[in-house]
Amino acid sequence: MRRYQTLVATCVLAVVSACASGPPQKLETDDPRPCAKNFTYSGFPMLGQTFKTNQFVGGVTKHVAVERASKRVIKEGMTLATLDKEAGIISAFSSVSGGRGETVALAVTVESAKNGVNIEVSISTSLGQVTSADSLKDFFCGILSAAAGK
Repeated sequence: MRRYQTLVATCVLAVVSACASGPPQKLETDDPRPCAKNFTYSGFPMLGQTFKTNQFVGGVTKHVAVERASKRVIKEGMTLATLDKEAGIISAFSSVSGGRGETVALAVTVESAKNGVNIEVSISTSLGQVTSADSLKDFFCGILSAAAGK
């Protein structure tokens, strides 16, 4: 009987997860910043979500943008795992409050573009982790602002 209950619970969770994931949704906001307008999320709270934004930053090289963004990531309390200025990659993690050793991972990619760089920032949460989309929007916009030198 116990195995049957576990199997049913697993199937229900799989169906709910499949239904909960779908195309990314835009965060409804009056914030005029490009990083806020481009902010999307997918998934479902408690089952895991992915939050992303992107923005073009003009007048900055890839190396400078990566250096500035990584300093902001560290200032926000995250631990750098990867910093590759040539590839334009920053990965970092932070412990989750009450997460019994769980972490959340941040990824920042910077690509050279004409007269600047294109930057994408994302975080994915795991099963049982819940966060505020608004606070992540502000966190992401802070990273992008730092990359721009503001």
